[in-house]
Amino acid sequence: DEVLVSVVDPDKITQSINFTAIPDQVYAAPAIALQATAASGNAVSFSSLTPNSCAVVAQTAQILATGLCTITANALGDRTYLPATPVNKSFTIKAAPQTISFAALPNKWLEPVAFTLNARASSTLPVTFKSNTASICAVQNNSVTPLALGTCSIIAEQAGNANYNPAPAVTQSFSITPIVKQTQTLVFEALKDRNLDDSLFD
Repeated sequence: DEVLVSVVDPDKITQSINFTAIPDQVYAAPAIALQATAASGNAVSFSSLTPNSCAVVAQTAQILATGLCTITANALGDRTYLPATPVNKSFTIKAAPQTISFAALPNKWLEPVAFTLNARASSTLPVTFKSNTASICAVQNNSVTPLALGTCSIIAEQAGNANYNPAPAVTQSFSITPIVKQTQTLVFEALKDRNLDDSLFD
């Protein structure tokens, strides 16, 4: 039977790695600078043990998705030092908050003409709309149609996903008023007297 034996060069010095802890992060946070030093002074390299949630790029940890991120630090040996025992550091990537930008809506006349609603989530995820006053105005997809006189209330929502928490809903309201028609006048010039046998005239 073969027996594998680890042989340590007695003439080389062991080295350790001091790897600074990484605080928990939120999704979409900027890259995190990784800081570690080897007792030997040799260069320290990093790699990700959880490539689905984070990656190592140029001595930084890049956040890819929510979950647990584990980074390992390594230092090679040389003529004087043995390779260092790898050191792992883990941190949690949490879902990020998001907000909705929904501008004020102009007042409308009572006529069945739909108009488009515009709102944007900071996450760039799609925003959905619903009417809070279904008898006053109807919402379909991203358009609203006046139905009756009164105040129309529209709610903009974004439910979030694995990487973003739900956004706080934003409500905008506008008034639906009667159509105001302007008055008009007619100018009809007086007619001159005519003889019975006169021809037609304008």
